[in-house]
Amino acid sequence: GPRGPLSAAYGALVAGGLLPFAFPHVATLYFSSTLLGVGFMLVHIGMNSVIGAHGRPADRPMNFAWLALAFSISGSLGPLIAGFAIEGLGHRTAFLLLSGFPLAALALLWLRRKPLPRPERHAGSAAHGLLDLFRVPALRRAFLVSGVLATGWDLYSFLTPLYGAEIGLAAGTIGI
Repeated sequence: GPRGPLSAAYGALVAGGLLPFAFPHVATLYFSSTLLGVGFMLVHIGMNSVIGAHGRPADRPMNFAWLALAFSISGSLGPLIAGFAIEGLGHRTAFLLLSGFPLAALALLWLRRKPLPRPERHAGSAAHGLLDLFRVPALRRAFLVSGVLATGWDLYSFLTPLYGAEIGLAAGTIGI
């Protein structure tokens, strides 16, 4: 089920945040950013799987809308909290503070007694490979556009703080 992969993903996020606090060196950031990126992608995949299996098929659009809203809110609040934490506590302690969020999610996951929903296998359905999805023209176009948008957003999220720091903006201002 999804509990193990999600636990590993949240663990990677916690470790990715704690490493720069414990070992405040630029070299640590290379490993930390990799852990954070991989951890977030695993959370994203795991939560999409859980949400897709949760509730009735008729409820899925609304469930995915709530998940998208949650990711959007975290994507907006994260830079704000990080910016003001850097200003108020310093870079090192900001990493410690930000590690608390995935740690809380991990604790909630462990405290949940019921198993997480998982997709059902339908009798007679053949397992298809990922590349089969690219053979569907409409899906191929959607994947391409989604990939371009994700790349643009990631570049924006990476370059905006660098540019803001270069022109002398405060961390909280960059977060805003």
